Amino acid sequence: MRKKNNSFCRTRLLPVLTAVVLAVSACTDLTRPMPGSLTDSDLTFAAGADRPPTPKTLYAMARILGKQGKEAEHRLILTKIIREHPDFPPGYNDLAELYLRRRSVDDAIRILQTGLAANPDSCPLINNLGICLLLKKDYARALASFAAAAALMPQSERYRSNMAVALALMGRDDEASALFMQVTPAKDARHNMHLLRKIRSAPPADPDGPGEPSFPPCAREEDN
Repeated sequence: MRKKNNSFCRTRLLPVLTAVVLAVSACTDLTRPMPGSLTDSDLTFAAGADRPPTPKTLYAMARILGKQGKEAEHRLILTKIIREHPDFPPGYNDLAELYLRRRSVDDAIRILQTGLAANPDSCPLINNLGICLLLKKDYARALASFAAAAALMPQSERYRSNMAVALALMGRDDEASALFMQVTPAKDARHNMHLLRKIRSAPPADPDGPGEPSFPPCAREEDN
């Protein structure tokens, strides 16, 4: 008997659906100077006076600042991470997510593509690129991204679930339903398909409407 897994049941699907229907605003200038009070000496002190901060130390600091709502400092440290430690995928993921919260999907895509150039086998980077392509309604390329992540990590039910989302949004319901049935209980698979059909038939979202696009669960490197 197949073990039931709720990794993409009702509560897991909704963030994807919310993201898909949100309109995309114009991209942001990544070269614009950012305000922030943190300096290299501040970061070195935080890591220890005798050594520079590691990427994990910087990342932990960035996460704390993000939780405190200090967006400028949060983005400043994430930018420092990817500049000085290009082989550290979580920095790209979190910076891309920060841009998504600002509805700057094109910037998020550019960050993820830069990360993938340095880390081509990072499943979360590949998956998150697929999520961004869903937001752009480029469902065929989104499906290709999810399939690539699933090929690298075939044991991940979440990446296959995201494949099912893309298939459903392309109108390939039989394939989508079959894939959902592999990774969720039948009841949840039917519910997911019902919601995705509603998304397909819904009118375009208001570009000025409320809401923040976000990555679904499985977007972070520690899930690997």
